[in-house]
Amino acid sequence: TALFRYLVEAKCERAIIWALADNPNHFFYRALGGTLQAERNSIYWGRSLWEVGYTWSNLATWCAEESAVRSQPH
Repeated sequence: TALFRYLVEAKCERAIIWALADNPNHFFYRALGGTLQAERNSIYWGRSLWEVGYTWSNLATWCAEESAVRSQPH
């Protein structure tokens, strides 16, 4: 949330976060509203690793919706 708010303040409209496809925790980004948008193969430390990219197309809207959810009583 803090990162997205910072990006909105910096006038960024969109974001993509890359995660290793083999990491089962990358679905965390989907739970945050990210859309699986891209895949790529990258070389790290001499190894070929598959990555997935989750995107958010409107960070300002995402931040506003997140604030509304957080302000609701539990």
